[in-house]
Amino acid sequence: MANKFKERLLNLGCWVKNGIKNAVLAVGTKVVNTLLAAEGGVNFFLGLASIVAVLLMVAGELVDANWIIPYLHTSWGHARFLLRAGIWFSFVFTFVLYLVLSKRPLRYMREHFLELIICITWVPQYSAGPVTILNDLVVLSRVVPLDVLQLVGTLAHVWRVLKFTVQRFSEHPIYVTGAAAFLLVVSSSAALTHIEPQTYKDFWLDAAWFVLNNITTNGHGTPPVTGMGKLATAVITVAGMSLLGVFLGLSHEIVRVKLLNRSSSHEAEALRSQIDHLVTQLAETKAVVDKLEEHKNEAKALAERLETQHSETKALLMTLLDAKAPKSGETAPPNHKVTEGAEPKNEKPE
Repeated sequence: MANKFKERLLNLGCWVKNGIKNAVLAVGTKVVNTLLAAEGGVNFFLGLASIVAVLLMVAGELVDANWIIPYLHTSWGHARFLLRAGIWFSFVFTFVLYLVLSKRPLRYMREHFLELIICITWVPQYSAGPVTILNDLVVLSRVVPLDVLQLVGTLAHVWRVLKFTVQRFSEHPIYVTGAAAFLLVVSSSAALTHIEPQTYKDFWLDAAWFVLNNITTNGHGTPPVTGMGKLATAVITVAGMSLLGVFLGLSHEIVRVKLLNRSSSHEAEALRSQIDHLVTQLAETKAVVDKLEEHKNEAKALAERLETQHSETKALLMTLLDAKAPKSGETAPPNHKVTEGAEPKNEKPE
């Protein structure tokens, strides 16, 4: 009795265990499928996060870190750190999550290399509080200065913003060119302020002004002194000339497409008029054919009536001929011929 009860308990335990396992697997599969289906929306959210990251970099050069934000009663430096931390944790969480869910992790890392760079280099910095331990997470900071790593992460955000703009506004090349010009000025200014801080002390008045002049090939502004600064300036100049060429090419393409659309609209209008004329002629031809069909039917009916009358007339003639013909057993009456001037003979009966 005790063995049977123990066996039933074991069976019940196995049934409960298998049920919980199947339920967990079903829920996990559903969650995984939902996350994989929502990857496009997650990428869109990360694109917006990169835009916010670039704007934070620009705002960091314009607003003092000790400025107190009204109604929030906190400094701009603290608020910027919280925003950067939220963006960074979002990238790290989504990258690790989809890396685990991916069937090919190496391929996923290769396709999302910018996100990997952001997760490694763009760790938020804060000079006070327990969050300073985040700076120690960047292992590469022992080899490469932390400011350079932050710049690399910011440039990765800039590149993601450019990709985001191209994907969303591919039909509006002016928007893409404008966004590319803005991102080129911002990223190049940030790079120059980090490469040559002694030459370009101010982000906007020194670095951005010099970058704008080099992009437009004017050549004004304070030239760099170090070799890295000159190399960066050469890259900025080539990128500016290329961007100007792309802008002119896109503008020419837009004008050409508009002219083609206009000429195409005229040709389409002429073709539409020809089609309407042909449709009218077809309708008139169809009306004539219908009238001819009616006349054909009337002629056919008249021919049938004539055929009927012909048959009736033929039958009537046959009837008259049958009536005039001599009946069988009767002789035809004699045929007396009377000559002109002769008198008829009176025969006396005997």
